[in-house]
Amino acid sequence: MRRSGNVLVCALCGCMLAGVVLHAEVRRFEIGSEYLSGPERIVVAWPDGDAPVEGWPSLYLLNGYRDNEEAWPKRTPLDSLANVYSVVIVCPDGRDSFYWDVEDSVRAGLKMESFIVRDLVSHIDSIFPVDTLSRYIAGYSMGGHGALYLTARHPQLFHAAVSLSGALDIAHLKAYPWIKVPSLLGAYDQQTWEGHAVFAHLDSLAAYSPRIMLACGDKDAFLPDNRRLHADLGCRGVEHVFRILPGDHNWKFWRSQLPELLEFVTNKSKNSL
Repeated sequence: MRRSGNVLVCALCGCMLAGVVLHAEVRRFEIGSEYLSGPERIVVAWPDGDAPVEGWPSLYLLNGYRDNEEAWPKRTPLDSLANVYSVVIVCPDGRDSFYWDVEDSVRAGLKMESFIVRDLVSHIDSIFPVDTLSRYIAGYSMGGHGALYLTARHPQLFHAAVSLSGALDIAHLKAYPWIKVPSLLGAYDQQTWEGHAVFAHLDSLAAYSPRIMLACGDKDAFLPDNRRLHADLGCRGVEHVFRILPGDHNWKFWRSQLPELLEFVTNKSKNSL
């Protein structure tokens, strides 16, 4: 059963009335949705002071496999970054979903794509003074895949996407049995698995031209997949930024890239702040 978003609305309005929005903070909420089994936990950081006339930009920051909505808040200073870059940062719990809509016959109550694009975005847009033309999405590993996949599937919704160390080629994940893709897509089937990878949805990126950045460490096992996406985007004439930097598939790399990620999506350089 779908729960109303009034719980979130009231919680946020109460915070604003109490004055906590006068300084940047990280707050935790729950949203009920018909697309998910059980309420979804989210973490939101927003700037202090009044929003500009057009509203604040918003950034949906996705977590990786075996992590949750606390991954970014616990490891990075989201409150400070929300203030510095004047952006509302939203962290949902990816639930190890790869941000897909999982068929009920495989696993009921895990339609994460629909939850984000139909419920979460509308909730955030209705609660916060955000600029709906400045909505961005980013993530690391599974979340890097999710950011690009959701943007390719809904290019009218997200205007910039950043993937850090993206786990992009779903078929290659067979080499990592602890990543339980069959629990999401069923037993390996080439057409099904490849159809759930971002590579199958690149034409929409060429048509809508959202801003895209890929960053991957030079020691990351997923670097070949990122190189492949870089080449495929280039063949389609999709403008993007591709960075190979010293680093591996870990939080040291992702933390180091978060300021650059924010600079890219907001078009604000550190030197101008």
